Amino acid sequence: MQNNTDFLTDAIRGASKFLHRDYFELENLQSSEKNTKIFVDKAKQRVAENLQKSLSKYYKNIIFDNELKSQNLNFNDSAALVNVLDGEKNFERAIPFFALIVTILTKKHDVISADKIVVNFPVLGDIYYAEQGKGAWLERYSSNFSGGAVRLRVSVKNKLEDRLVCCNYLEQPLAVKISENIRVFESCAYQLALVVSGKADVALFANNSIFTQGFEMLIRESGGLSYIKDNIFIASNFQLQEKIKQVLV
Repeated sequence: MQNNTDFLTDAIRGASKFLHRDYFELENLQSSEKNTKIFVDKAKQRVAENLQKSLSKYYKNIIFDNELKSQNLNFNDSAALVNVLDGEKNFERAIPFFALIVTILTKKHDVISADKIVVNFPVLGDIYYAEQGKGAWLERYSSNFSGGAVRLRVSVKNKLEDRLVCCNYLEQPLAVKISENIRVFESCAYQLALVVSGKADVALFANNSIFTQGFEMLIRESGGLSYIKDNIFIASNFQLQEKIKQVLV
């Protein structure tokens, strides 16, 4: 198996190429009475089939988010954990904040941890990825950008009054305790992307003990920190972490 994320980025990019076309078709459907949910479900199924085909060349264990149960985690060595469409409601409304996520989990001494994560935003043309101990990176593959990968770093803002917080709708009550400067995106992946690229300072979303392992690694590899409070995953830069904990006591 390859020792880097090249295979994963190629696989996730290839599996989602058609979503760019589907996205613009959904834009046209917004003013019609057609059922966009059926359209989206078919797109998700095709993504899942494409990823199953490509990832199975290297991973015997592939776990999709819609079938994630504790018994699915009875694997040896490694498994590919797939979130087919984070921000599904955005995609359905032709809003570009949605992503495909593949996290590689490894098991050592019955302890499961994230080894790699790749997050692809098909319409934005951005792929974020990280590997344990090798940093977090961004590749842009739209026609407007060229060049190699860019190293990602969280912001260095350390004043509470300067912080920008992004969250999903349900996390707003907690977010307002941190800042009045809030953006709601309804995509965990996009919120995390803003933090690891230094555009936002704090991200909040519902915790999932399996999926957030990859998110935690992505934050850590970009120089940030994360912790869980009341089953909410909270990511920020190092300077703000303790201040946020004090505010949320």
